[in-house]
Amino acid sequence: MSENDEPERLGCLSAKMRRQLGNCFVCYANFCTRRPRMSLAISFIFVLCCCPGFVLLKFDSDDSNMYLRGSYGNAALHRCSDIFPFNPGNTATMVYFQAYEGKNLFDAAVLVEIGRAVDRVLSLTTKAGDRFSDVCENSWRGHCEVESTFHSFRANAASLGVSLAPQVEGMGETESLAFQFAQFCTQSTTACQQFIAPQEKALLVSTPGSQGSASPQVVSMVVTLYLNPSRKDSQGIFSYEAYQDAVFKDIHGPGYETKKDNLRTDNFYTINYSNAASVFEGSRPATEESTLMALTFLLINAFVWSAIAAPTAPRSRGLLACTCMLVVVLSLACSIGLSSYVTVPFTPLTTLVIFTLFGVSVDDIIVIVHSYDRAPGTPTLENANERIALSLQESGPAITLTSATSLVAFLCAAMCPIPNISYFCVTASFGIFTIFVLQLTLFLPIFILDERRRLKQRHDCCLSLCLGSAQKSVDDGTGSSNTKTTASKVMQVLTAPSVGGGCGLVDAFAKAMAKNDILQCVLAFAFAAMVGIGIYGASIADSDADLTNYYIDTSFMKEHFRLQSKFWSSPTPFYLAIEHQHEGLFTDSHLAELDSIYDELTALDFTQKPHDHWLRDFEAYLNFSHPGSGGLAAERIRLQGDAKAFGARVSEFLDSPSFAKPNGELVVPWRQKRNIVFEGGYVKYSRLSMMYETDFGSQARYISNFHKSIDIIFPNGYNDKLEKPKVSHTFGFSALYPVAERDERMKAIIFENLAIASAAVAIVVMLMLNPLVGLFVGALVLSLDAIILALLTLYGSKLDFVAFLCLSMTIGLVVDYSTHTAHTYMHHPGSPNEKLYRSMSKMGASVLSGGGSTLLGICVLAFASSEAFRTFFKVLSTAILMGTVVGITVSPVLLRILHGVGLAFVGFYRNRLAGRSTSDVDV
Repeated sequence: MSENDEPERLGCLSAKMRRQLGNCFVCYANFCTRRPRMSLAISFIFVLCCCPGFVLLKFDSDDSNMYLRGSYGNAALHRCSDIFPFNPGNTATMVYFQAYEGKNLFDAAVLVEIGRAVDRVLSLTTKAGDRFSDVCENSWRGHCEVESTFHSFRANAASLGVSLAPQVEGMGETESLAFQFAQFCTQSTTACQQFIAPQEKALLVSTPGSQGSASPQVVSMVVTLYLNPSRKDSQGIFSYEAYQDAVFKDIHGPGYETKKDNLRTDNFYTINYSNAASVFEGSRPATEESTLMALTFLLINAFVWSAIAAPTAPRSRGLLACTCMLVVVLSLACSIGLSSYVTVPFTPLTTLVIFTLFGVSVDDIIVIVHSYDRAPGTPTLENANERIALSLQESGPAITLTSATSLVAFLCAAMCPIPNISYFCVTASFGIFTIFVLQLTLFLPIFILDERRRLKQRHDCCLSLCLGSAQKSVDDGTGSSNTKTTASKVMQVLTAPSVGGGCGLVDAFAKAMAKNDILQCVLAFAFAAMVGIGIYGASIADSDADLTNYYIDTSFMKEHFRLQSKFWSSPTPFYLAIEHQHEGLFTDSHLAELDSIYDELTALDFTQKPHDHWLRDFEAYLNFSHPGSGGLAAERIRLQGDAKAFGARVSEFLDSPSFAKPNGELVVPWRQKRNIVFEGGYVKYSRLSMMYETDFGSQARYISNFHKSIDIIFPNGYNDKLEKPKVSHTFGFSALYPVAERDERMKAIIFENLAIASAAVAIVVMLMLNPLVGLFVGALVLSLDAIILALLTLYGSKLDFVAFLCLSMTIGLVVDYSTHTAHTYMHHPGSPNEKLYRSMSKMGASVLSGGGSTLLGICVLAFASSEAFRTFFKVLSTAILMGTVVGITVSPVLLRILHGVGLAFVGFYRNRLAGRSTSDVDV
C-alpha cells in the first residue's frame, strides 16, 4: 500500500461518506444548472417558512438574562421583583448636583440656584402630558414624595424651631424652600450643621477636608423623585418610565456628554441617574457606532468583490458580492424566525449574530467561487455546467463539514448558564444552518446565472472595465511584451488570490514550506512554544473588569459612576426580605434574631446609612401610642396572636404623622409604605433596608462583599431555592449580588465552554472526516483558544461578559479555518508534501480571502467611541487573525509532520514483520 492510500484507509468510513456526499452535490449542481430559477424558488419558500416565526417573536430585555441561570442572586432578584412592586432603583429618578473645584454648594446663592433647577425638573411633562404631580409616589396625606435636604428641612421645620413663610414671591416651590434654608444656615450655623450631619452620604457629601470649618462646606447633593410604579399613562406606557425619559433627556440631551448638561451653572453641573437613563446610555454604543458598523459591512462587501473577481474578463462579479450581503441579511432574519419557534427570545445581543454570519458566509462563498476558478481548463459556456459540478463536488463536502462543526460548537456554547449568551448561540446555530441552506439554494443559482452572463461578455457594471484581465502578459513575437499598467498590477495584488492574485505570495510560501523540512519543524516548534505561552497566559487571565468602561467615552453615566465611587461610596439599596406566615407581630426571640442579623449587616464596612428598620419604627410607634407599660404589653400580646389585627395596626402606623423617639430621632411612617406588602389585610411581605456599596470598578471588592454579607444571612450555604437561612423565611438581596456571582465564575465559564466546543468539533470531524484528524483539529482549536486568551491578557483586556460574548461569536470562525485546510490535506492525492502544498496554496488562499475580508471590515471598530466596541475589535480581530494564520500554515504543516511520523511508524512495523532492516524506510 502506498503512502498516498494510508489516510484513506485510516478514515474509510469518512471517505465513503465524503464520496457519497460529493455525488449528492454533483446531482444538486446538475439540477441547479438546468433549473436555477427553481432553486431560487426553493430558497424563497424556505425564507417564507421562517417568516411566521416573527409572529411568535418575543423581545426580552430583562436584565436578569445577563446573569447566571440558577444562581442565588438571580433567584433573589426575581423573588424581590415578584413580591415588592416598588423598587426605588428602578422607579425613582435622581439628580446629582456636583460643585466645581473650589465651589461650595451651601453658599446661599448656590442653594437658590439648585432649588430653581429642581423646580425645572418638577415642572417637566411627559409625551402624554403628565407632570410629576401626576406620576409621583404619594407620601403621607397624598403629598408627592421628594427626598432632598430642602424637603427634609420643610418636614423638620417645627422641630428646628423654624416657621416657614408662604412661598416667596417670584420663586418656585423648591427655590423658596432653598432660599429659606439658606437663611436658616446663615443665621444658625451650628443648628444647620447638626441638621445636615445625619444626611451625610445620604443626601449630601461634605467637601473633603472641610471638617471643623465654621460653616457647612458641601461638594455634592442629590434630589430623589419617587415615582408611582404601577400607573400607566394615556398611551399605555408606565408613567415612571415616561417621566424618567423626560428628565434625563431634558437635563442631558441632545449630546449626553459629561459636564455639558442643561442645568449647569458657574458653580455646579448636574447628573441624572435613573433606570431609563442607564438603559439609554447602555444602548448608545450600538446606536452611536451605526456609521462604523455600516462602513464595516461595506468594507467586507468590497473585499469580497475583489476576492471573487474572475481570472478572465469581464472580471467583476459585483452581483455575487451583493448576493453575499443578501444571504447574510436573510440568514439573520431566518435565524431569528426559527429561534422564535423554539421560544428563544430576541435580546439586545441578537443582532450581533450578523458578524458571525458574515464571517462564515464570506468564507464559504469564497471557497465555492475559488473552487470553480481553479477547475482545469478555461471556462466557456459549453463547460460552465461541468465546472460548476466539479467545484461543488470539491467544495460542498468541505462546506458541509465546516458548517457542521460551527453549528455543533454553537450548540455546545448554548449550554452556557448565562441566558443571553445561550440565546445568542442558539440563534447563531440557526444562522449557520440557514447560511448553508441559502448558499446552496440562493447563492449557487445566482452564481450560475451570473457566470453565464460573464461568459457572454456582458459587464455587470463599469467596475468590470476597471479590473481588466488577470491573465499573465505574454510575448507577442516582436520581442516586446504586453506590459501591465500600475493600476492592473495593483488590482492583481488585491484580487482573485485563487488564480495568482496577491503576487503569488501564498503560492510561493506554500512551495517553500513544502520543499523545506527544516521550515516545517521550525514552524511546528514555534507553534508549540506559542501554545505553551498561551496556556500560561490563559491561566493568569484576569476577569477583573471595570464595567463602567463600556459606556461611550464621553457619556455622563461614566461621570456618575466616578462620582459615586469618589464621594458617595457607590450606594444602592440592600434588602433583608421577610416572608410573613400570618403569625402577627413577631415574638421577642424572633425579633432578636432579626435584629442580630440586621446589626451584623450594618456593621460591615461596605454598608451605610440610611437604615430603614420598619419593625423598630413600629415598636417606637407602639411605645408612642401606649405610654404606659401595662397597656403596651397587652397590645403586643394581642398583636402576636392576631395576624389580622397586626395588619390593621401596621396599616394605621403607615398612615400616622411623623413623630420623634425619646432620643430625638424622627420617625416618618409613610416612608415605610414601599417596604411592606399587604394581602387580604395581612402583612404578607416586608423588608429591612440599608445602603450597600456598589462600585463596579473593583470586581474583587464587590465579590468579597457579596460573600461577607451572604454568609451572615446563610451561614450554612446558599442556593437558588433561598433555603436554610439563619432566620427562617428571610433572604437578602442587593443589585450587585447577581453581578458578583456571574463575574466570580466568568473565567471558569469561558474555559468550560471553549473546551466543550473544542471537544464537540473534534467529535464531528472524527465522524465526518477522520478519527485521528478529528482529535488533531480538536486539540488545534483548543490550543488556538489558549493563544487567543493569552494575547487578550497581553493587551490588558479582561475576561468579562463582553469578552465572553465576543469569544462566543468567534467559535464558528476559528473552527472553519483549520477544518478547511485539514479537509483539503486529507482528500488531495499525492505525497505528504504535495498535500501540504495543495492545502496551503489553494485552500489557504481561499481561507486568507475569507479571514481577510472579515478582519478588514472590523478594523474600523478600533476607532469606536466605546470600550465595548474596542473590546469587540480586539477579541474578534485577534481570533480571526490567529485562526487564519494557524489555519493556513500551522494546520497543514502539523498534519504533514504527523502524516510523516505515521508513515514512518507503519513502515517500521511492516519491516519488522518482514524481518527487514528499517534503514530503508523513506520518511
